[in-house]
Amino acid sequence: MAPNLLLESYNRIVYARVLEKLTTEGGIKKGLKEKLADFNQSIWFIERTKEKMTISVATPCWNQLKENRAMEFLQKVYGADLVEADSNSEYNLILTIPEKHDKPEEFAMSAAKLLTNMLIGPAVVLADEVKNNKAAEKLIQIDYRPGESYWLKPNGDRLTVIFSIKFDDRDDAVFGRVFINEFSKSAPGCPSCDVVTRKNSPPPSELKTVEGLAEDNCYISFLLEKRHLNNPQKTLEILMSCRNYINFHIKCSKAFLHIRMRNKVSHLQLVLNRAKPEREVEKKTASGRTFKK
Repeated sequence: MAPNLLLESYNRIVYARVLEKLTTEGGIKKGLKEKLADFNQSIWFIERTKEKMTISVATPCWNQLKENRAMEFLQKVYGADLVEADSNSEYNLILTIPEKHDKPEEFAMSAAKLLTNMLIGPAVVLADEVKNNKAAEKLIQIDYRPGESYWLKPNGDRLTVIFSIKFDDRDDAVFGRVFINEFSKSAPGCPSCDVVTRKNSPPPSELKTVEGLAEDNCYISFLLEKRHLNNPQKTLEILMSCRNYINFHIKCSKAFLHIRMRNKVSHLQLVLNRAKPEREVEKKTASGRTFKK
């Protein structure tokens, strides 16, 4: 069986635009204004003039990310090139693209991951504290989508990441339950994997102090130990795509089933057409007399 597809953690259009800027000799003279929609109701805005190029990003949960030290991680990655937008702006962060860079592909990839790095920022900072046994056992909540959130709960040398996933379609909920059950079943067979648990109702015990939880949401928990946090950025990039990964595979599975059903119906129609008895046609001679064999 083919391996499951992992979703990319960067925006390909942003990557292409930044790489083009950094690798074109003499610079690009043509101006550009481009607005892009991304996962989790986030927006990118690319602006290129003769003087400079900037990448702006907006995500609905930025205030919560900022309160939980996302900027601390982002400053380490982007340095002085990244600044917060004005309070009147519709965007949260602005990244200025330099004229040249020693490693253009690496910088372009980093720029294209800006949105992902915003979302994982609090988790990376917390993961570093967990590794050094300095994390306070405080529950952090990020409402990254309408009706859906993720939580971070350190516990000694472990970090629990919990996602709530809302399935608007009843069929999607059935498919999602199957996918998440497979996560839970396969984890014990892989010693290096993190522990995965699923709950529909009630929510996980780590969320007992949280008010207003939707009981019809599906909750999936990942227990990360120190061995999973050797490279926390990579680990959390993959985890952050959990919700989109599940929904993507649900859509693929439904499309595959629809194709199979349509092919089956077409095959049955051919069988039924072949089973029709041939009609007896009355044959006549050239003079008009009825011909009987």
